[in-house]
Formats: sequence, C-alpha cells, structure tokens
Amino acid sequence: MLSVSQNTFMSLMSNTKLMLGTAIICLVLSAPLSILSTGAVEDAVAENFETYPTDSACADEQCTEAKDDWATSTGSRTYYAWNLTNPGDADPVYEKVGPFEYDITYHREIVSFDENAGTLTYSESKVYECAEDSATPCDTEVTTTNIPFQPQVVGATGLAISGIMDLTKAGFAAGAINNEMTSFSAGKVTAEWVSNTMAGGYVAYTGGETLDASNASTLIGMNWYNQFDSYFAAANISGMNNMTGYPPTVNYTQSIQGLGAVDFAGSASITDLTYAFDSAMMPTGEDVSLSGMVGVMVLAGHCNAFPTATYDEVMADAGNGFANVGTMQRASIWGFTVMANETLPDINATIANDIAVCWGIAGMFANVFGGGDDDWFMDQSGTAVDASTRIRNYLGVDLDNMVAMNLLFGGDGTDTPLGLLATNENGTSFGVANFIGMDAATAMATYSLDATQYGAIATWVGGWLTSQSSLPMVLLGGTGTMTAEQFVNASFGAEDPLNGGYLANSLNMGGAWGTAMIPASEGAPAISITAEQSANILYGPLGLTTARGA
Repeated sequence: MLSVSQNTFMSLMSNTKLMLGTAIICLVLSAPLSILSTGAVEDAVAENFETYPTDSACADEQCTEAKDDWATSTGSRTYYAWNLTNPGDADPVYEKVGPFEYDITYHREIVSFDENAGTLTYSESKVYECAEDSATPCDTEVTTTNIPFQPQVVGATGLAISGIMDLTKAGFAAGAINNEMTSFSAGKVTAEWVSNTMAGGYVAYTGGETLDASNASTLIGMNWYNQFDSYFAAANISGMNNMTGYPPTVNYTQSIQGLGAVDFAGSASITDLTYAFDSAMMPTGEDVSLSGMVGVMVLAGHCNAFPTATYDEVMADAGNGFANVGTMQRASIWGFTVMANETLPDINATIANDIAVCWGIAGMFANVFGGGDDDWFMDQSGTAVDASTRIRNYLGVDLDNMVAMNLLFGGDGTDTPLGLLATNENGTSFGVANFIGMDAATAMATYSLDATQYGAIATWVGGWLTSQSSLPMVLLGGTGTMTAEQFVNASFGAEDPLNGGYLANSLNMGGAWGTAMIPASEGAPAISITAEQSANILYGPLGLTTARGA
C-alpha cells in the first residue's frame, strides 16, 4: 500500500514542472495586475491523506511507469458563476448563472516512488472542456472575476505577462545603450584609429613615406613604447630619479637593464603587430583584432585587470608555462610573444610589446576617448568626453550636448522618464520604451531632433528592443552573443546571465523563491531551466504571454 498526502508537498517541489507551476503562480500574483479569483476550482484538498494499492497506479514493480488508465483519466464537474448585474454601482448585485458542465481530463506523471516510505510523488494536470450536454452554454457572457467565464481577463493576464517581459527587454536595451555610451563608443573610435592609421601607412611619422603593414605596425608600437618610457621617467615610477649614480630622470628601459642577464634594447625590441591589429582570435574563436571594437574592449579590460608584469613576476610562473600571467596571456592571444630561441621566450622583449600595446590601445580607449570615464555624465569640469562626442563617435550623429544629454537622461527619476537611459524612481518604467513608443513627429519635437537624427537614433534603439542588435558575450568572459529576447528567456527561469543573481520579474523572484519570503517554496532549490524551456513557457503555443496560455 502507498499513501499520497498533503505532507509530501515539499517533496513534490523538487519536481521541475510543479516548481515552475507554483513559481509562475507566485510571479503572476506578485505582478502589478488586478487580483484574479476563481470559483472554477475543485473543492479544497481534503486534509486527510488517501491510500491506494500500488498496482492501481503503477505499471511495473519499481513503479517507474504509470498504468494507462491512471496516467490519463476523465471526470466531470458542474460549476456556477455569479453574474454582476450592476457593475457601475457601489454595492454589487449578483445573480447565479448555470449550471455549466465541464469534462475534465487528468494527466498524471510519476516523479518518484519510495518503496520503504510507501510514498509516490507525481505531477498532475487537468484539461477542461465544455460538455456537449451542458445545461447552460459555456460561452454565456457574464460579468465576473471567474477566470473560466471571463476569457477577456485571461487575455489581459497574457498581455500583462507580456508587458512584464517587455519591461525586461527594455531594461536590457537601456543597459546595452548605457554600455555603448560608456565603453563601446570609446572602443569603436579606438579601433577606427588603428584601421585608419594602418591604412594610411603611418605617414605622419615617416616624413610622408608610406610603410607596409608590418613596418607600420612596428613603428606604431615603438612610438607607444617611447611614450610610456617618457611617462615612466617623468612620474619617477622607478624611484631612481636624481639618485646618485643615475641620470636626473630614469625611464623604464634604463631601470631594468640587466634583468635576466639581458641588455634590454627598449623600443628596438618591438616586433610586428599586424596579427594583433588584424587577425587576433580568442581560443574560443571570437575575433579580438584591435582594428575591431570588441578586440579593443577585451584587450583594454584585460590590461586593466592584469597590468603588465615584471620580469620576476613572469618568471615565477615559468613552471606553469607562463599561463597565469596577464602579460603572457595577452602575448599569446594577440600574437606578440618574442622568442629568445626555439623553446624559450624573450621575457623582456615580450614585456616591451605588452607595454606598448596596453599603453597605446588601452590608453586611447580609457584616457583619450572616454572608456575610463564611468561617471562621465556627472562631470562638471569639462575633462570627461561628453554625451555629444560619445554619440557622434558611436553613431556618426552630430547633436548639441544639451540635446544629447536630454536624449539620454531626460526625465530620469520622474513618473515619465524620456531619456534612453532614464527610469522612473521605482525602475518600473524606462525612457527607452517611451521613446520607441512615440511616432516620429512627437519624438522629434520631444527630443529636438531633425528627421535624419531621429532616423539614426530610432534605428539604433529599435535594434536593441527588437533583438536585431546583440551583446558580444566575450566581453563578459563568455562566448557568442545575447539579444534582448535571449536575455528574457535566459533570465526568466534561471540566473541573470549578465549580472548574476535573479531578476525580480523571474520565476526566482529576485531570489525570494526557496526562502521564507515565499512560504510555499521554502527549502526548494532555485529554479534553473534552459532558455529554450523559458521561451516555450512564455511564448509557446500555450505561453504565458498569450491569451490562450494565460
């Protein structure tokens, strides 16, 4: 004999389908919707448990398969609705309508069977269909909050869930646009500097002589290294300036002479950088060439996280093949390792290349084009790269800076955020969504844009909201790309793939699922389903965002 009791609820919560169902219910109820109640539910579950012989449900001795007549069974149920006869009055007056007869098909699936405890855990779903002999037609119109009799409310629920997911897309789009203004803009114009300079043969430094790619890249690297050398000396980074036996200023090249028994040649050690500029690839296949925006940003981020190592720091990792030192990692990816012989790298010469590339590329990105100005929009000194320049560098659109700032931040913190990066105080309304919701004439008047400017900006914003634009995941240490739609699907039923943690508008409800904040879920594991499963739950034939699914 086996028993199926209400007390097995928490064991049922380990079943993915049941967890999803409960979580979806909690998510819907926590969303800003009108409260929906229904009389079209079965009687409350009996407090006592029911007892069955195993052979009434199980098709085999181990109870891994269910009997057909238990797995699928049918029943019927009669319902009544209460029709609100005076919806416009303060005191409601109802009339009883019905009966409505429904045929119910039960579908059960065995989750687990504990023979020792005598418990069977299973999931069950029900499909309701209006009986052909229903005394009252099931499409009878009534005014009520009873879900089976108010399909327009169900449809509204689908629209509301769709709205919540659209809110998530808007948040993703706003985050992406913020990154574009803060970092991508600087990465793009830095990459263009590399491409344009290489294409021009670096004639500005050759007296008009056009160099081939190899010599041009080498000369670029030498100039970057020499700039660093001068900075090193002026800032007295060695601490040797004006010391007895040293010149008034000591540059990097002078400070490391003799390390590793090497007479270091300084900028003369710089080698061909064309692979770094044109062809560099991550081990996972992503293009990180420095003539591309993504490559610039990956390198700049890596240089910032793992500054150029000293000779001693590199040699300390020799036993690991130099795999754990940022300098040697970059040298491997961007192809500027210098070999002393067939088996050993020339450490100082490789460090020189790393200095040149990090100083030149990461320095331009962060200090010249504004990639390091995290609070650029707060700048009052005029030293940060302003909004107008960032938009021009990224989109090629010229805007007055006041217009650009209004476009990005107008109405931030108000009930009607208008700027592409603006939200209301609660973060539940996004200016980016309000922008794209306006017709062209209204938007141009609101943001002081002409038709050409509006067209470029609307195309840019629309690309994110419609998932035509995507975020390169290599910038976050991943692979591939992510669109707004993919972000919604990935974050709805699992951890936020970009920031970690859980979104408030997700099945994990900001991390509340599985805790005492949601008593029915306390102790349950975090929900973790695939993006494909989330997509089906949200947008499939019976998806929550559809009237039919809701």
